[in-house]
Amino acid sequence: MENTADLSHNKKIKWAYTALVVLITWFSLVLQFSISILAYIAKGCSFGSTLIQLLSFYTILSNLLMVVCLTAILVAPKSALGRFFLQRSVLTAVAFFNILVCLCTQRWAKL
Repeated sequence: MENTADLSHNKKIKWAYTALVVLITWFSLVLQFSISILAYIAKGCSFGSTLIQLLSFYTILSNLLMVVCLTAILVAPKSALGRFFLQRSVLTAVAFFNILVCLCTQRWAKL
C-alpha cells in the first residue's frame, strides 16, 4: 500500500505534466491563429471571415476544447466548469475527439 507522501508526489507530477501540456497547447493555438490570421488578411479576407474559417477546422476545435478542459481542471477544479470537465463522461468525450483527430490525420497522411 502506498503511503501519503507517494500519493502527494504522484499528484504533483500529474499536475506538472498537465500544466506542461496546457502551456504547449495554448502556445501552439496562439501561434497557429496569429500566423493564419496574418496570412488570410494578406489575401484580402476580413478578420471575421478568417476567424470563421479557422474555427471551422475540427482539429482546431478539438484542441481548443481539450485545452479549455485542462485549464479549467488545473486552475479552478472546484468551479462549475471545473466540476463539469472532471466528469468521466466529459473527459472520455474530449479524449475521443482528440483520438479521432489523430486517426484521421494519420489516415489522410498516408493517402
